[in-house]
Amino acid sequence: MYDTPKKRFTYVSISLLLYQLVTFLVTMMVVSTVSAQIYRLAHLHYLTDAVYISMLISMLITFLIVHFGFRRQIGLRLHLQSEDKPRFKEIAAGFLLGFGMNIALTLLFSLLSEAFSIPITGDGYYLTSYPLTNVLMIVTVVIAAPLFEEYLFRGVILMTLQRYGNWFAIMVSSLLFALSHGTISQAACVFFLGFVIGYLTVRSGSLRLAILFHMLNNAIALLPMFISSEMLSNLLSLVLLAAGIAGVVLLILLIRRRKTFVASLTTPYDYPISRFFQNWASILLIILFVAMLLINFVQIL
Repeated sequence: MYDTPKKRFTYVSISLLLYQLVTFLVTMMVVSTVSAQIYRLAHLHYLTDAVYISMLISMLITFLIVHFGFRRQIGLRLHLQSEDKPRFKEIAAGFLLGFGMNIALTLLFSLLSEAFSIPITGDGYYLTSYPLTNVLMIVTVVIAAPLFEEYLFRGVILMTLQRYGNWFAIMVSSLLFALSHGTISQAACVFFLGFVIGYLTVRSGSLRLAILFHMLNNAIALLPMFISSEMLSNLLSLVLLAAGIAGVVLLILLIRRRKTFVASLTTPYDYPISRFFQNWASILLIILFVAMLLINFVQIL
């Protein structure tokens, strides 16, 4: 079969555009359906439930359409079994880099938010007095989101783009993963997470490690809300601070060895990153993501 990279790039971007469209439509439908009950009964937590349910439905619908509708067009071949097992030292360093930089940048944005009195970091997640809401949050954040996002970003995007170069695939998937989170602070924080997960996916040839990595990261992010003890809370804060420092140190070491690191992932035949964005769907996708970032930034001012 004749290779048509531009067509594949277009369908990859359409997959992401489709997810944004499905999420918008499903959210509007679900929220509008329950809104009357919300205000009539004054149960505002139903709105939160509706948002989580909308996210779950959107992920399922997008998965079904992309997996069974676009699979042939993009030449999708998912791998769940590892072809090569990265060393534990490599996995641990990757986790500290991705998770640590996430923590370090979150702390940085929190400090900037305090200094300029601007809620840059957003509201985040919190426990409620309603068990169903808490269960929906945990299922969505710790299980459903990692499964779907790894399928979409490291499966559909990275594994499809790998035939055009490992570095190309890692950078494009990490950039799209970051921009899809909607805010500047979240985009900066999760870029490194996406980069590390992408690298480990390339090294292992499997989505399994990426899914576990993503689930662990999200579970740790929710952990503080379940700790009521002040001593344990302070201990966790120290551990997270240490992880943030370790992430920064590892990033500095990686930057110092960037030529060797990049050379290990590239060949003279790899596509330049800009090639991905030379079709209508990819251009539209970037315009949409930039618009989302600007709208969210203006709303917090």
